[in-house]
Amino acid sequence: MIHPMLTLSLTQAKIILLLARGYSQRQIAYHLKVSQATVQAHLLAIRTKTQTQSTIQAITTIVVKPYVYIRLPK
Repeated sequence: MIHPMLTLSLTQAKIILLLARGYSQRQIAYHLKVSQATVQAHLLAIRTKTQTQSTIQAITTIVVKPYVYIRLPK
């Protein structure tokens, strides 16, 4: 079961939203000015937080569930 207060960092939220819009990992890395390995690391963290096996499952979980919060920088 997913924790009811699932929190994503701002970068993780950006990555999920860009993936949901159809961007590839390479395009996301270019857009965020990070390496593809960094994008993959964020995706692994997202899948761990959402307890999902695939990125598509994570996107579906985050987009459909209303209890996902984005942690904004202070």
